[in-house]
Amino acid sequence: MDVKFRPYKGDKLLDLLKILVASLVVVPVYAADTSKRSFERDILPILEGYCYACHGDGQNKGGIQLDAFKMVGDVHRGYKLWEQVFRKVRAGEMPPEGRKKRPSKEEQALIAGWIRHSLDDFYVNSPPDPGRVTVRRLNRSEYNNVIRDLLKVDFKPAKDFPPDDSGHGFDNIGDVLSMSPLLLEKYLAAAEKIAEQAVAVPAKGQPMDSKRLTAFQQQYFRYPISHNLRRAAAEGFVRPFLRRAYRREVTQEEVGRVMRLAKQAVDDGGSFEEGVRLAVMATLISPHFIFRWELDGTPDKPKAIRSLNEFELASRLSFFIWGSLPDDQLLQLTNQGQLRKNLNAEVSRML
Repeated sequence: MDVKFRPYKGDKLLDLLKILVASLVVVPVYAADTSKRSFERDILPILEGYCYACHGDGQNKGGIQLDAFKMVGDVHRGYKLWEQVFRKVRAGEMPPEGRKKRPSKEEQALIAGWIRHSLDDFYVNSPPDPGRVTVRRLNRSEYNNVIRDLLKVDFKPAKDFPPDDSGHGFDNIGDVLSMSPLLLEKYLAAAEKIAEQAVAVPAKGQPMDSKRLTAFQQQYFRYPISHNLRRAAAEGFVRPFLRRAYRREVTQEEVGRVMRLAKQAVDDGGSFEEGVRLAVMATLISPHFIFRWELDGTPDKPKAIRSLNEFELASRLSFFIWGSLPDDQLLQLTNQGQLRKNLNAEVSRML
């Protein structure tokens, strides 16, 4: 559809200019040189004169008690409260309309301007506090994307999962992504269906027909696989597959556990491919796959700060931009310890 715009002329242009000028009037203007103002000398007297009647001298209307703040350091320690004060003063809600004794527009601009400048300066110059990250489960959308990219199947297995809880309008917040018994059952059922689609198995007692190989099998195996090379082929599959599924390096113990499961399937009379299928199922129900882990090396030191390792950084990037796991290029860079050095280039590529 073609859309044509007509230029404003005459009275319409004048009306538009009036609207623009009116919008400029309501833009908050702060007092000049707030960086040179002092809390004790310039701000505290205004608070005492206009605010303590409700928020001081024993009064704490709305849970706000301003006379507890004597110095600028007190303001910084109570920055969350002062962000509220800033918003209310800027909007003209504090002190409320109707009070006989209210600060002038200039005084309100001074308070709002000082709070904004002081808090911004505090945020920039205070030690970083990234907080703590909750171990977070893959939500339904992420689960579908990861299965598609990891196993080359695209049938959206999470459509049968119960809806994800949400918080603050988002469905990927770790604190609300719980694990119910019903969801655990769904994971088990989904793992079986996914493994069946990803790994084709031969008829009983027959060799694998290379024409029936799935895209997933073609990625990890080169057929035909002779009997004496099966263990080497399994080991060549398990480690890189786990590494992609867990989004990190894996230990020999983790590889060994999956190898034993695959061997058990073969020892019980199954084919090599049935062993691979069982290894896939075991991986998909592992908490290392279902959850995104960023393990803290010093959990007993809540103020300790550590940098993300390269695998954690790769996962944050890929789930933020793609809603899925890191691709081969990201994993290659993390393995070489080069992701941070190529961060800007990788973000551009991913976008």
